[in-house]
Amino acid sequence: MSLKPKGNPPDSSIQIALEFLRNPLKTGAVAPSSATLVTDLVNQIEFSHAKSIVELGPGTGVITESLVKRLPADTHFFALELNPKLAEQTRRRCPGIEVKVGCATTLHEQLKHFGIDHCDCVVSALPWTLFDADTQNRLIQSIRAALSPRGNFIFYMYLGAEWLPSGARLRHVARKHFGTVHRVTHTFRNVPPAAVYVCRV
Repeated sequence: MSLKPKGNPPDSSIQIALEFLRNPLKTGAVAPSSATLVTDLVNQIEFSHAKSIVELGPGTGVITESLVKRLPADTHFFALELNPKLAEQTRRRCPGIEVKVGCATTLHEQLKHFGIDHCDCVVSALPWTLFDADTQNRLIQSIRAALSPRGNFIFYMYLGAEWLPSGARLRHVARKHFGTVHRVTHTFRNVPPAAVYVCRV
């Protein structure tokens, strides 16, 4: 899949801030991810081995834009966004990519829509520490079920939220469903600072 992302929509920062104010549990961020965080996240993707990649919660498409620039021609990619307005922002930023509107718990069903049994990598910008225990568990189970035997799950958490009870609970849930869970890097060049995690099946 060869895609050429468009330039950043001028109102992406405003849009994500407005969506956060309208519903912080569905948006989870007050500003788009910084270039440093995006690079740290995308660098964890093993593009040479990933024939199918899914992004959960693309927001305004900041991570999507960087990801599709490095996407091999034979790799299938789509994004899944709960907020229709943010999904449209991603489509505008990266014309030609598939952005589905729906909940991440439907990931396996979304893959079947494309005729794919399992994906090789899931990249997430979901607001994990804002979710309750049941939601975290259902999402992690959905992601694990959708991944291939050598699949990876990559996500980030804000440093301040990382050690809250919800952050500690997320790491515990992830370790129950994945063989390894590693905090691979962190960046202070983001608002707020964030840490990137890689979970391997």
